[in-house]
Amino acid sequence: MTTMTQQELFASMSKRRRGVAVAQDVLEILAMPKVCPQQMTYVRLTNDKPVAGETPLEVRFEEAERCDCCALGSLMVGFARLFDQIKVSEDHVDVKTGVKNLRGAFPNATLLLMEIAFEGTARRLDWDTETGTYFGNRVRVSETKVEAAHDWRDKFPDLKRRLKAIMHNVIDNDGEFKPEKTS
Repeated sequence: MTTMTQQELFASMSKRRRGVAVAQDVLEILAMPKVCPQQMTYVRLTNDKPVAGETPLEVRFEEAERCDCCALGSLMVGFARLFDQIKVSEDHVDVKTGVKNLRGAFPNATLLLMEIAFEGTARRLDWDTETGTYFGNRVRVSETKVEAAHDWRDKFPDLKRRLKAIMHNVIDNDGEFKPEKTS
């Protein structure tokens, strides 16, 4: 029996199935003591070993002693562990490339709403409300959904619980985040 490469696995799955798989992996990494959900931090890896050049994110994550990450950052780590398509230079993830890769697993609106739900605000995000763009791509999100996403801050004050709840919502909704549905 042959095993699939990470790229073959990615190609064999529907976008929704990729989203569910990434959310499930995020739940696995959240169980690791070294993972600390952190607002306004995409991915920060702490390691005593010096690193030079580009390294796959999943390798750097496994070597790291600590990983601080927000909702999108945790998705990037999960995506990298499953599909090996995100690189790290020293301890920094190229966020634009990471988000571009995440679009292969999630609709733009889902990424934006997850970020609003985790951060508790739409300020300081890469969402330009005047042009309706998010990381350079147009996204349409109703004000009702944005308000529902904002409410997650009060429903889940603990960041780890909030991030877990977001991932469970994605799994329950077949790869999409629906903030109006809380468990």
